[in-house]
Amino acid sequence: MRSTTIHRFLLVSAAVATPGFVTFDPTGLTHEFGLINVQSISRIAIYLLLGFVFVATVANTERRSTLARENRYYGLTHGMELFLFIYMSYCITGLFVSSVTSIFLISYRASEWFLVILLCCYAFPFTNSARESHVALTSAFTNLAKAIVTIIAATVLLGSLFLPDIAHSYSIETGTFRLGGYLYHPNALGVLSGIGTILFWFCSKSRIEKLWAVVLLVIMLLTYSRGAVLGFIISVVYISIITKNIARIGGFAFVICAIVIFYYSFGSMYVDEQIISILQRGGDRSGLTTLSARTFVWEAALTSISASPLTGHGFIVGPKSLGELVGQPWWHAPHAHNDILNAAVGGGLVVATLTAAIYVRLAKATFGSHIPRELRTPIAA
Repeated sequence: MRSTTIHRFLLVSAAVATPGFVTFDPTGLTHEFGLINVQSISRIAIYLLLGFVFVATVANTERRSTLARENRYYGLTHGMELFLFIYMSYCITGLFVSSVTSIFLISYRASEWFLVILLCCYAFPFTNSARESHVALTSAFTNLAKAIVTIIAATVLLGSLFLPDIAHSYSIETGTFRLGGYLYHPNALGVLSGIGTILFWFCSKSRIEKLWAVVLLVIMLLTYSRGAVLGFIISVVYISIITKNIARIGGFAFVICAIVIFYYSFGSMYVDEQIISILQRGGDRSGLTTLSARTFVWEAALTSISASPLTGHGFIVGPKSLGELVGQPWWHAPHAHNDILNAAVGGGLVVATLTAAIYVRLAKATFGSHIPRELRTPIAA
């Protein structure tokens, strides 16, 4: 049990211990600061430390033979085998890129994910009882997800007070303010805050945690992440359908409506214009038809895939080069803005197929009748 606690602590550390403190160049390959800089050195040092502690803990556990006594087993459970195959494929296809620096970057970043995969397997071991395992592990995972979201949200809030330049994003051209910046990207912060809102509200009976859920909801709105808001709405609708707790759903809907109406109508008599402004996020109305130039990025991704459909252009490296194909001088796309296209650009069609399989498995787990009702809310989040 002690080793499992350590592995869960390491997993949380891997998720929150590498915020951004250095402004990188648009391609994300750190050309401006060189491959070795404050950010990369700190990241490498953290993951090497986490990896060393993980290996030492596993070795000590095996030496004492505690696995048999605890009646638990470890392995590529929870669908982790798909993730393992994906990053193994990235390592193989990465050998086909021409730059030695790119090969090093691909290998190292894939190694980070290998460590995270192993931590997930050891942090959530199965027992002999399938249902007991699912309920206990889902509860443990929910608690860890709450911890990760809370640490990241609290870090950004503290950064807003003491380091606003890296905790906020502000565009001079469009006059758009967003919560989140180099410290944690607004889109990632928005998604995590939405997940946290659902977990703290629906998976807790504490009033303090419900209050924190409201704070996370406001944080999500302040990130202006449209994808996060859309995913949040879909999750809440799904939970509303499968849950029987009408009072909790009604109270949550009231809180959401109150915050949204107050926030979007503050200082303006025309709520619809405020909503359109949020959707445009500083751009003009033509940006809505192209999903803020996302369609241009998808076209560039398809062009990139057709050039190398089998091996792609390298994990991390390939998607970062899409900005050169988009043809929009005012925006350098950092990735394909679509997980499956991004996987195909980085590692080819095989990796894209494995990525799609993860979404299929997640959909089956979300809507499958074999999943207990009490487990569906965390899955939906």
